[in-house]
Amino acid sequence: MRLPYKKGTRFTRVPGYSVFSEVLARIDLDELARLLTLWMQSNAGELPRTLAIDGKTIRDHLGLIVTLVDTEEGIPVAVMANPLGKGHELKTAQKLLSSPEVSLVNAVLTGDSLHCQHRTSHIITREKGGDYVFQIRGNQPTLYAYAQSQLADEPPFCLQSKAATDDTNPESSVRSSPMPKCVTFQKPDA
Repeated sequence: MRLPYKKGTRFTRVPGYSVFSEVLARIDLDELARLLTLWMQSNAGELPRTLAIDGKTIRDHLGLIVTLVDTEEGIPVAVMANPLGKGHELKTAQKLLSSPEVSLVNAVLTGDSLHCQHRTSHIITREKGGDYVFQIRGNQPTLYAYAQSQLADEPPFCLQSKAATDDTNPESSVRSSPMPKCVTFQKPDA
């Protein structure tokens, strides 16, 4: 897109929220939906698969089931059970992702902040050839602080501004304003 880099950083300068808001408000939604449908159909089979991982405890005494789901099709790709139940989702998910039956090549995996762990990201990217998008929250204080320190003035991913959240809880998702503050993160060199 030929966006310029911000002076002294490796971040690109992108249009702010107001620019996107004004442009998006002028788009014909029916035409956008038609064009997106045509694009998705013409690229079917070429786009990365999107998978989501999550675990659920069954009545506290029947154990835990971790499921890997194809989000486009809505069908489970793989499951793994753990009779120990609650508190064992992370290790069960890592074991499921490591299993030889699971392929993550050309896939993007999403999950909640529990899965934002070095070992999980290593399995996905280095061992299985996939990518991931995970939340960063207070369960990873060092990583959360690092992410906060990397916030740029007007980057592309949206995070609620202090005015748009409950001031007593920095991780609150209670919105008091429809206008989010946008932030970006640089993928660390590894």
